[in-house]
Amino acid sequence: MKNKFLLLLFTFLSLHSFAQIRYQKGYFIDNEGKKIDCFIRNVDWKDNPKYFDYKLTENGEKQTARTTTVKEFSVENESIYKCFITEWDVSSNTVNDISDERQPYMKKDTIFLRQLVEGKANLYLFEKGDMKRYFFTVDSMVTPQQLIYKRYKTTNKSSGRSYIVKNTSYIAQLQQFIRCKDAPITSFSNIKYTKNDMIKTFDKYNQCSDTSKIKPTIMPTVARKVMDVSVKAGLYQSTAQIIDNTASVTDFDKQVASRLGFEFQYYLPFNKNKWAIIVEPTYSHFTGEKTTKKDNYYYQNSKLKYQFLSFALGVRHHFFINKNNTIFVNGFWIWNKPINNSNAKIVYSNNSYGYQTTTPLNNSNNIAIGLGYRYKRASIEGRYLASRDIIKDSGIAVQYKSMGVTLGYTLFSK
Repeated sequence: MKNKFLLLLFTFLSLHSFAQIRYQKGYFIDNEGKKIDCFIRNVDWKDNPKYFDYKLTENGEKQTARTTTVKEFSVENESIYKCFITEWDVSSNTVNDISDERQPYMKKDTIFLRQLVEGKANLYLFEKGDMKRYFFTVDSMVTPQQLIYKRYKTTNKSSGRSYIVKNTSYIAQLQQFIRCKDAPITSFSNIKYTKNDMIKTFDKYNQCSDTSKIKPTIMPTVARKVMDVSVKAGLYQSTAQIIDNTASVTDFDKQVASRLGFEFQYYLPFNKNKWAIIVEPTYSHFTGEKTTKKDNYYYQNSKLKYQFLSFALGVRHHFFINKNNTIFVNGFWIWNKPINNSNAKIVYSNNSYGYQTTTPLNNSNNIAIGLGYRYKRASIEGRYLASRDIIKDSGIAVQYKSMGVTLGYTLFSK
């Protein structure tokens, strides 16, 4: 059963490339200035793309356009990217790699910039990994300039300690170029280097600078789902095995037990909600007893009482079929905590003598994989949980694993 489940899971993963391709209406403008209506493969880019795939008709042949051949492209009602040859700061923002130079390290490159605001002043965004760079043009400015924000290290000469400070030159740039006539200079000091603050600043400037020839516009943004909260209930077939200090193995009979909990699904802000982080607290239990005859002299009676809370942290990928139907796969790391005096008890006895050992169960970790289907608010998922050792004792070991089916219902979405 486990092998069949894994085979089914990997089959769906292998179909990923076929299930996820989606082309939407859009256009691009080539280097000769010709506008071409087409269908663009919309992958909801997290990083600014270097190329994009398109078709001239819905059923046409896939073609690829790059920064070397295109001035501009747009996915209808979602995004506009424009191609520029400009300089951008390639300084790392990772703590371990932050430099001790205050000035940005500028590199000339041909890049697609995503347009966020259009008007007398235009705002653009470039993203790559953990780097976000904002650019602007105003009036007759042809090449976008980067708004400079850089974190860098400096050292206190007296203490010798290093700490991180910020180069916020973008504030002076905004004061110089994006300032309404009646706006005090001090009003720029609280503007953060974030998308919301930048859009508000540029939109305000365009409104106060509006002319009959220019209609300021904030580019459309895609409404994204942020979080789902669901209640979960499942039935799991579990197996347990005790290995005592004589290397004797006792296999308990398979049991079907309930599993109850909640699921918190946090959607990542890219790739059209296909990726999500899952946090899942659940409760489950297992009770087993087995008596075995070890030889002609004594019997072994083994008992396992296991009630536990599980806290799963995982990643989920969605395969959207349509608005109401979704297939998904997950991978989890799980921490399990026994409760209510959970223990393993072994009694050795014969006609004239007997003794017992009782060992409390320990916290344990394991991993799990799952494959599921969701229709509107309801979901069903098959999941396999890898074996884990629930006793950490030199004299006894208990292995526990399970697999089963979980039903879910989304209480609310945000």
